[in-house]
Amino acid sequence: MNDPIFTTPAGVRRLETELLPAWMPGRRWFGGKARAVREFRIARQVVIGPARVLAVEVNYADGDVETYAVPLAIGTNAEPDAMVAQLENGVLFDATHDADFRAALFRLIQRGECDGELRGEAGSVLATMFPDGEVPGRLPVLDFGDSVVMPGIVDTHAHINEPGRTDWEGFLTATRAAAAGGV
Repeated sequence: MNDPIFTTPAGVRRLETELLPAWMPGRRWFGGKARAVREFRIARQVVIGPARVLAVEVNYADGDVETYAVPLAIGTNAEPDAMVAQLENGVLFDATHDADFRAALFRLIQRGECDGELRGEAGSVLATMFPDGEVPGRLPVLDFGDSVVMPGIVDTHAHINEPGRTDWEGFLTATRAAAAGGV
């Protein structure tokens, strides 16, 4: 997972100026479709299993900033809906379509593991799903069209409004609310 697209200044610059601006506005979860975007900036990255979750700050022309958690991975092929871009060494794709990433994310949450800056906390929904404490390596994926249904109500593309409208909600309050709600 030490691909140059994630680890070199030129790769990150390509993500920020070319690949993410071309892909994110077309996603149903992107909230700024009707707004003028000034820039996409990767604030940080966290490795989870075979993927990286990028904290992507979207800076709008009006001064507002939104932060998206965008899980990406590189593989040899990807479903058409998951594909972000064809790279020289493989396909960059939305990691929510990867069973190994989903399993690693659920293990992180279910076991309360700490992976760099990210710490998982199991809530009542996940505890009910896996009462023996063991998350299966592969979880089923069902196609519900444009809707996303994920066990545990994990929204990997959450808006956390930091930086920006932290008086309304910041990373700390958003993650505490999610944990208190059983996510």
